[in-house]
Amino acid sequence: MNKLESIKMKQIIKTNKGVYQFKPKNLFHGRKKINRKKARENLLILRDILSKTRLRWGLVFGTLLGAVRENNFIAHDEDIDIFVFYEDKNKILNLIYKFKEFGFEIARYEKHSLFSIIRNNEYIDFYFFKKTFFGRRCLDYFIPNIFFKRKVNIKFFNKYFPTLNNVHKYLEFQYGKDWRVPKKNSHAKPNIFWKKMVKSMFPSAIRIYHFWRNN
Repeated sequence: MNKLESIKMKQIIKTNKGVYQFKPKNLFHGRKKINRKKARENLLILRDILSKTRLRWGLVFGTLLGAVRENNFIAHDEDIDIFVFYEDKNKILNLIYKFKEFGFEIARYEKHSLFSIIRNNEYIDFYFFKKTFFGRRCLDYFIPNIFFKRKVNIKFFNKYFPTLNNVHKYLEFQYGKDWRVPKKNSHAKPNIFWKKMVKSMFPSAIRIYHFWRNN
């Protein structure tokens, strides 16, 4: 590979300290199983960094499921999942050099949805959730406003982490009524709920209302 080809493969991120260049890494489902010890170390470092900011972030998806159900990462999981409000995206990007101080490298950046950092071959995904009328969405994932209603902390690895309001209801919304039952090689499934809302607002609003009232 010549120098020009190498440059073309790199991506850039604009930060408050200038432009940061990085070479994306291959991150995909089935890449590997999570190393719980290394991932725990990464998560605790991340918590220390983010706790000194005013970022709105928290545990979500499989990381939250593991924290609540198993008090650990799910054995067959692959990474750490963090939600961030889309409005705070630049605040995360401006932490790139702080992440590097602790050994993290940038692995992926998708401008409107995802940002990933990696350390000791264990990576963390930040999902940028944009505000919509009934909730927030990222890619094909939708989370209703009721779960962002107030700030909640849960204890994980003897530390407190922010997460979604009414955790058990969220896990049922995301994984179904049997979320307490471990399912090997099962991941959070994208939903097209937000797309249905765009096409038919009021029925979707009623669905959220009934979900909340009946659970």
